[in-house]
Amino acid sequence: MLSEFSVVSDIRRRGGIHFKDWQVDGVSLRTWIDNRTGRTNVWDIVGLPDYEPLAQRMVEVLRRRSSAELPSGRAVLYRCPECLDIGCGAFAVRVTRRGDEIVWSDFTWETDCEPVPPGGGGEFALLPEIHFTAAQYDAELRKSAH
Repeated sequence: MLSEFSVVSDIRRRGGIHFKDWQVDGVSLRTWIDNRTGRTNVWDIVGLPDYEPLAQRMVEVLRRRSSAELPSGRAVLYRCPECLDIGCGAFAVRVTRRGDEIVWSDFTWETDCEPVPPGGGGEFALLPEIHFTAAQYDAELRKSAH
């Protein structure tokens, strides 16, 4: 089943930077994860910043047009809200293009110095793949980077 992907304004603001959040079928990705892992939204992490160089880099990685920041090859979805550094840890996903679909899989929490091998994402390894229509996904990411 294909899910709808969207990027929306987030109420979070740190150090003058506003952030956007990822949504799957109209639900925040954080909530989507919580509902499937039994977590209670205690995340103090942020999604796409309105800081142009970093936002553009994140979008290009999510569109598979640039290499990932993490040595595992996963794309960063959420990062530390204070410094935006992945050295503090990042929630990341493997992004794959399969024909007209984009697939998110192999979710995990990792740092740039401690890559997590495929399937080694602890409690997040059991999260199901998410499938998006590639055209809608790409259009939403292009729109969100500005």
